[in-house]
Amino acid sequence: LCGPVVPLQLNFNPLNNSDSGFGIGWNLQLSQYNPNSRVLSLYTGETFKVNLEETPEGIGKFIPEKKIDSFHFYILDDKHYRIEHKS
Repeated sequence: LCGPVVPLQLNFNPLNNSDSGFGIGWNLQLSQYNPNSRVLSLYTGETFKVNLEETPEGIGKFIPEKKIDSFHFYILDDKHYRIEHKS
């Protein structure tokens, strides 16, 4: 019982056509990133579009709608990402 507190909420979105195990349109409200659409959805309900830019150090990321520094998003490799939330 020493792990992080994860608020689990089951939400319905009529525009969501995917079935994540709870039925079409139903999804757990967890932070997730879709690399195809480059959309980052946070457990708080916020959704951001991630812009990828080529930099001398590699591929950089830019989130233009992010105004408050409440989370950090890292691209580790092609299939692994990390989202750190401030608390």
